[in-house]
Amino acid sequence: MKSQIDHRYFAYLSKSELKNINKTITNNTFSVTGDIENLQQDIQKMFLQSTTAKELHLDNRSLTWTHKNIKTQIEVAHLALLTYKLIPYKKPFKPNRNHALLSGHLDVDKVIAPSKFLRIFFGFKTFAQWSYLMDQLLACAFEKLFIFDIIDANDLFICKALLTKLPVIMRDFQKG
Repeated sequence: MKSQIDHRYFAYLSKSELKNINKTITNNTFSVTGDIENLQQDIQKMFLQSTTAKELHLDNRSLTWTHKNIKTQIEVAHLALLTYKLIPYKKPFKPNRNHALLSGHLDVDKVIAPSKFLRIFFGFKTFAQWSYLMDQLLACAFEKLFIFDIIDANDLFICKALLTKLPVIMRDFQKG
C-alpha cells in the first residue's frame, strides 16, 4: 500500500524527515519564545509590505528567512495533519469569516488545541494554497505589486492571523 505522504510535495522537508514526525517537528519548530516573536514580527512586516505602498522603506532583508521558515512550518503542520489523520474542517469559520475575526477566535494569545488549529488552518486553505500565498506575499513585498490584486482583503486578515499563530501552535504541538 502506497503511503499518503509523498515527498515530492515538500520543498523544505527531506524524504527522511517525512518518516519520523516527532523528530521532524522537534527539528523544525521554534522552541525559543524570542525566535517565535521575531518570526511573528516578520510575518506582520511581510503583510504590511505586501499591502502598502513601498515608500515605507521597511527593512525587508529578513523576509526571505521568514518565507522559508513559515513555508517549513506549513510543511511540518501538513505532515502532522496527514500523520495523525486529522480531517480539515470544511467551513472553519461559520457563520461567516468576519465573525472569526470579530469574536477573537484568531487572537494570537488565545489558547487552542493544536489539532483543532491544524484542522482550521488547512480547512481555510489547502497546503498548495498556503504555499502559493507565501510565494505571492514574498513577491509583493519586493515588487510594486499589491497582494489585494491576488487575494480578498477579508481572507488576507484571516491568513495573517493564522500564519502568525502557526509557530506558537507548532511549538505547543511539539510539547505534546
